Amino acid sequence: MKWSSWLESGECLPVLLRAAVRVVRAVPRYGIPRAVLPGGGLRESSREGDGACVQELANELWIFARDQAAAWDESSCLETLRAQGADRVALFIAGRYVNRLRDEVRTKRTDPHRALYRRVRQCLQSEPSIRTKAERAGSFFALDEGDLPEADLARLTQNPYRDWPPPPVEGGEASSLRHAALVQAARFFWQEARTRLGRPCWVPVRELTRYLMCHLEVGPAPTKISLAERTPGEEAGPATDRDLPMEPTQEHELTAARLPELARTLTAGWSGREKEAFYARYGREMSLAAVARELGYGGPSGVKYLLANLENRLADFCLLWPGLSPPDVDKTLWAAFVEEVVRACKEGDRSRKDNVKENRE
Repeated sequence: MKWSSWLESGECLPVLLRAAVRVVRAVPRYGIPRAVLPGGGLRESSREGDGACVQELANELWIFARDQAAAWDESSCLETLRAQGADRVALFIAGRYVNRLRDEVRTKRTDPHRALYRRVRQCLQSEPSIRTKAERAGSFFALDEGDLPEADLARLTQNPYRDWPPPPVEGGEASSLRHAALVQAARFFWQEARTRLGRPCWVPVRELTRYLMCHLEVGPAPTKISLAERTPGEEAGPATDRDLPMEPTQEHELTAARLPELARTLTAGWSGREKEAFYARYGREMSLAAVARELGYGGPSGVKYLLANLENRLADFCLLWPGLSPPDVDKTLWAAFVEEVVRACKEGDRSRKDNVKENRE
């Protein structure tokens, strides 16, 4: 059975409702604002409000699945998923939808320039036929092997990218942003750069992004973009003195400014016991055995499993934020974020103990 046929069957609605519930539960884990969900997420306290939100999200998932049906028919076997049960189909749909939300939260809606930069970087890093490297100076790619120099940007940008030949990509935005199309465009750009520079080089991914913005229909293509809020009195629109991230650390400034907020968002979904365990282990630097005794476990194995689960959830959450996950992880920023998570757990643990004390009194 193809996805389009399944979506027209009576079997799909119960599965989509299950998928909608999974999406709602996954949103806090990945730090995705609930406001991006249809109706703003589960804001109502009543069961009627919750049910309406889930139903609305299920309708949105049907549209999403319909749009993805052709691609899913090529990459996955619906019959195999159905054989594993309705929950497996729901998990598949929910996972794909959450991935789309994560991409959109990474500013696709508000900043197509930077979103394209991330998309290009991801495609090149996952393409075996292209060499990539990530350094403090930024991300680079090359087609040739060997010890290559970095491109001379002054020579490379002598002629504006809008005057370069367009990439050999047909179709609109949807087709031009596919993996194969972006890889093809990257190869074309690299060969053009090699011809203009007279030698093979490491070419910055940011330069490929600027070139693509000049030739692809992905929204307005300013040569500069803002990495922060506008200052008082600043005119609206792209500022001429701000640039695409020249190096990962410039992107990290936004993440650094939000560390306390991100830590609170992450730990909001943790139980009191989970916060207490994380704080004891990483804030008070207690051994597993000591944490187990304090939390009333019979041995350290239970605490080890609990902490491993929290570490996985923390890693998943960090995938959303520049500087907190590979390939551009900033160790200083990462350490600062862990400290904020410890602080959030400490505050949560203190509040829990105060509540217990008040209840006893």
